Amino acid sequence: MNLESSEPSPMDKAEQKKADLSVTFRFCKKCKYIRLANAIAHLPPELRQREKANRRNRILELRRQASQQENSETLIPDISHPPSLFEDEDDEGEYEISQWLGEKESEMMVLPPKPERAHHCRTCKACVLKFDHHCPWINQCVGLGNERYFILFMCWFALGTLIFTAAGWRLALLALRKPKAWPSTLVPRVVYLALIAKSAIMGMAVFILACWHLHLVMQGETSVENQDNGNYRKMAKERNDTFQNVYDLGSIRNLQIFFNVGPGMAYQYYTLFLPIHIEPYSDGWHWAKRKGFGGHHMGISRDEEFTDDEGDPILPG
Repeated sequence: MNLESSEPSPMDKAEQKKADLSVTFRFCKKCKYIRLANAIAHLPPELRQREKANRRNRILELRRQASQQENSETLIPDISHPPSLFEDEDDEGEYEISQWLGEKESEMMVLPPKPERAHHCRTCKACVLKFDHHCPWINQCVGLGNERYFILFMCWFALGTLIFTAAGWRLALLALRKPKAWPSTLVPRVVYLALIAKSAIMGMAVFILACWHLHLVMQGETSVENQDNGNYRKMAKERNDTFQNVYDLGSIRNLQIFFNVGPGMAYQYYTLFLPIHIEPYSDGWHWAKRKGFGGHHMGISRDEEFTDDEGDPILPG
């Protein structure tokens, strides 16, 4: 997905556009091994079809070689697969994938694929799409599926505590100055003072946290990426280069994409005020990126990008 333009050189436009749209992933060494058929089923459709096409070409080549040899039994059993198994473009299930993989290969145990912007959570012991952080207060990770609600909750919580504190500070002042004149018989004076103090403190803390996360959204970053990008800037500066975040499309556009509202997005602005389910704009594999960047950050190479301390090469989509 490309939602902002930056003109590449004329001779490179076709290749540059293809690179901008590319999907990349690594293999997570910290997750449990899974069946190869399951791993392929998790890939986006275009990568599944590419894998399928590669295997089909492999089998056709083996058949060609077999026709030129007297003893075709020396070749691997994959040549027994009928080409018709490779013609269905809608085989997204493990069963169909197992058919064209073959029984032996489909049962192979491999590391699961980990798309870009995903990170492994040590607490949950799983990879989380667009991982931001593991929040102990909600006892789960904040990532692609719930980051919108997490930030909106903080904003509305901060607003609610602000209203409560602003409406009740005079009564709190009265409770401190004239404790014997406390008018309520339902709520003890000490309880009210504790509530308004907690409201003010928690409201301020959550407000600051909400502002920080909104700042990250406006930069096209997560908490993890913010730390990584800081190191990338230092690395690029040491060689007189400038780091540029490929996911940063400008503050306003970053906000629209994050909340999936506004021009070209799926929902309207009023959904920000409604307690309804809103799908994220991304499926966790495809991301809005700046055109002309070749699908990755500028100022550093792909091999220099941090990925949970893993050394696996990035595989292009």
